[in-house]
Amino acid sequence: MTAYPYDINERCVIVRLTEDLASLPFTCGDTEGDKDLEDFFHNQALQYAREKLGQTYCVIDNEGEETVIVAFSQLAMTV
Repeated sequence: MTAYPYDINERCVIVRLTEDLASLPFTCGDTEGDKDLEDFFHNQALQYAREKLGQTYCVIDNEGEETVIVAFSQLAMTV
């Protein structure tokens, strides 16, 4: 396995999704499923949190001039 020069543990932090983060550019890929994930991130994830259906967290790299969203994860609420 080749070492990747980008060390996510050193460069990134995990934070709860905010309106500011949801407005940043974030793309997953070119498939229909990728577009669905992008739509969820930008348009639905905050509503899920307000309705207590789930909480979205972002892995962000803010060491450069701009904040870059590297990944996101949604934790579902269950009862």
